[in-house]
Amino acid sequence: MHNLDFDLEELKKYYIRVNDCVVCTSKGNVWFETPESAVLKCPSCEFVWLRDHMDEEGAKLYYDTYANSNYFVEERVDRRKAQYKLDARFVNESIELYMDREPDRILDVGSSNGNFTKLLGDHRELYGIDLNKDAVEEARKNGILASDKKLKDFRNNQFDIIVTRGVIQHVADIKNYFLELHRILRPGGLIFALATPNVKSFCAQLYKEHWSLFDPIAHLLYFDPSTLERFFSKYSFMLKKFEFPYQGTPYENIEKDYEKLVNDIKSDKIQEPNSAFWGNMINAVFIKAC
Repeated sequence: MHNLDFDLEELKKYYIRVNDCVVCTSKGNVWFETPESAVLKCPSCEFVWLRDHMDEEGAKLYYDTYANSNYFVEERVDRRKAQYKLDARFVNESIELYMDREPDRILDVGSSNGNFTKLLGDHRELYGIDLNKDAVEEARKNGILASDKKLKDFRNNQFDIIVTRGVIQHVADIKNYFLELHRILRPGGLIFALATPNVKSFCAQLYKEHWSLFDPIAHLLYFDPSTLERFFSKYSFMLKKFEFPYQGTPYENIEKDYEKLVNDIKSDKIQEPNSAFWGNMINAVFIKAC
């Protein structure tokens, strides 16, 4: 959860209430509540989402603040860059395994400053889009063809690869968003969902509102492997591979992480977020049906 300097009541003016599951359209039941919003769970497919979503104007206000928040503090940069390399390796290995030809154009949706995007191959045309104009300028300095364009501004079948890293959990209008992703990705192209929180992980189920990947404002949608595959398949994206990055990442500290987890299981009341742990994050790659 990000502690940002803004007025929550002001942000609530931009809220839209969402009661129906985007995966199977069932009405959600309240799983738990926070001061910011209720968290709903689908009784049919167990997809989880925030009941209250920011509209487009509210999201712009939020992410202008987010891009300048303590999320970007210096002590986290080295670990983040190391994780970028691992995620880029997952992308490039998947390209070798599943692509019918070498990709020319890659789009990174939510490219931020381009530090991850630039690892996807300097021999390729690397495009990036982001809501924050300062991030766009930084990405351009990294050699990325970056802009604040919308998905609708791109041509049909323009890209061979689309990467979303830590993005889809933030998207309010997810159905139209995926229609656009499908339109601009060529048949046989790959789409990646990287750094996606897994709500069926052991930590998510134990910690709930104290889960380190729960954000009662920005993380609107909470997938698990089953609902992620089911949702992507609705748009003719077929699963090729899942992974759950933890061991070998810069966030792994097995002894410390296990010790905290065991202590929290024994505790009567959990008050602090969990450490990193296996299963918390999903990396997945899908292929667009021809």
